[in-house]
Amino acid sequence: MPYPIATLPYGLRYRLAELATPKERLNLQIAAGCKDICPPRLQTVRLVDSLTIARKDGVLVVSINDEPEQPFDSNELFQISKDLELVSLNESDLTMEVITLEPIKLTVDDCDTTPAFIEKAASVTRANVKQLTILGADSSTICMSTVFKAFPDIKRLYLDNVMPTSWMPKLESHQTTKLRELVLNGMGVDAIRGLNFPEFFNKQAEGFDMALICRTLPLKSFLQLQRLSSQYFNQCNSMPANFVIIHNRRCYYTLK
Repeated sequence: MPYPIATLPYGLRYRLAELATPKERLNLQIAAGCKDICPPRLQTVRLVDSLTIARKDGVLVVSINDEPEQPFDSNELFQISKDLELVSLNESDLTMEVITLEPIKLTVDDCDTTPAFIEKAASVTRANVKQLTILGADSSTICMSTVFKAFPDIKRLYLDNVMPTSWMPKLESHQTTKLRELVLNGMGVDAIRGLNFPEFFNKQAEGFDMALICRTLPLKSFLQLQRLSSQYFNQCNSMPANFVIIHNRRCYYTLK
C-alpha cells in the first residue's frame, strides 16, 4: 500500500534522496507510488542476466551480460536474474547494491575471502544465492562455518584451490543446512584431514554428496587419501555414492 511520502516537504524529500542508497531510493519511490519522492534524481533499475564486478588496474569495472567492460558507477542499480561474479575484490570494494528476485549463482574469483568479505557479499545479494563458487589463488582459505551462516540457502558449493579452515555449520542440534552438493577441486589430503565426516554429513540436507577432485595429486598422497577415506566410507562401484574422489579414475564411497 503506497505511503504518502510524496506529500512531504520538497526539502525533506531532496535530503532523503541525497542520503539514500540507490536501492533505498528505489524503495522510497515504490513506497510513495510515484517517482517524485526523490527529486531531482529518478532511480532506475537495469535488468541483466549476468553481471561481473572486478578490480582491474586499481579501478572497479563492470561487465554486463559478457559485454565489454565499463567503469563502475555506484549510483547504478542492477536487478540480476542469473549470475553475479566478483573478481579480485576485497571487503572495502563491496559498496554496490543489487536486486535478486530469485536465487542466483554467485562466483567469487581471486578475492580476499575473509569472513568479513563473505558476510559483506551475502549482504550485497541479501544472501539470495542458490549456488556459490569460490575460485582461489595460492594459499587462499575459507571459513566454512561463515559461509553456512552467511548463505543459509545455498544448495551447491564449489571450492577451487581454496582450503577450508573450518567445516561445521553453527546450527542447533536439530537443524541442517540446505546444501546438497559440495565439490572441492585442487586439494589433497590436508583439505579433509581431521574432518569428522559422519558429523559433517548429518548437518547437511538429505541426499547430500561430496566430491574431491585431485587429478594432479602424487600417487603417494592419493593412496593416503584413500586410506583416510576408508575410515569413514565403504567403497562402491558407481553412483549413487556419498563421496567421490576423482584422480586418474573415479572412486566411489558410501558412508559407513
